[in-house]
Amino acid sequence: MLEGVDETKLVEAAPTPVAAPDALPVLYVISNSVNVRGGPSTNFEVVGRLTRVEAVTVVSPAEDGWVQIRIEGDGVEGFIAARLLTDIAPAN
Repeated sequence: MLEGVDETKLVEAAPTPVAAPDALPVLYVISNSVNVRGGPSTNFEVVGRLTRVEAVTVVSPAEDGWVQIRIEGDGVEGFIAARLLTDIAPAN
């Protein structure tokens, strides 16, 4: 018993649900060969290379024609021209 507290008015607090992080979108390469750049321009060095239908995870949305991506598996992050990507998954 708590002194000075009306126990009939105490309510057990439910735990606050933790929101699951939004899944990052996946896009697919539509060109035969694509350079992954260290920055959002062809002036940046090539940090990786992808081929047609490879999947990438979008880290940040397109800005000035470039999308920041992550290549799953090897953890490389970089930029790809947005026009070289699609959200349509390739047929198996």
